[in-house]
Amino acid sequence: MQRAIIILISFLLAACATPYQQSGLSGGFTDLPMGNNTYSIRFSGNGFTSGERATSMAYIRAADLAISKGYQRFVVLGLDEDIKVSTYTTAGSSSTTVTGTANTTASATGYSVGSSAYAYGNAYTNYNAQADTTFTPPQTHYINKPSTALVVRFVSPDSPDFEQAIDAYDVLNSLGPKYGMKDIPQRQ
Repeated sequence: MQRAIIILISFLLAACATPYQQSGLSGGFTDLPMGNNTYSIRFSGNGFTSGERATSMAYIRAADLAISKGYQRFVVLGLDEDIKVSTYTTAGSSSTTVTGTANTTASATGYSVGSSAYAYGNAYTNYNAQADTTFTPPQTHYINKPSTALVVRFVSPDSPDFEQAIDAYDVLNSLGPKYGMKDIPQRQ
């Protein structure tokens, strides 16, 4: 019973695609400063997360982090998209149903001679049975867990890369509402 409850809770927790959140049990983002306004950002999704969503969430994190550090734009220095595949196999099963009939036929003959009586007889039983077996083979299920890693550098207006850099506010305003992000910072 306890195992069934744990399995049910696990399915309920995993029943949704990974939201924009710090990395946890169902996935999320991590970021690591690498120096010189450069960060390594990774977003890992669960089995209900699409590759597109994982990439969008990585860009959302890059934009959100850029703004929180006082920058309006960033350049992507590296991008790596990956999918981890895990499997689980359900047990196979079989069920057998047996149906049958039995028919008994008996006959007896008796006679007497004088004060003695004699009897003899035969009994025959016919059995008819049928067994039906249904087999369900084991099933293997594949779970794809996408992740996207970015290496980004935040750029200031005096940087030569500023004009070609990605606008952090544009990223948040275009992708944030699509993925249910609340409190999207606005350009000041």
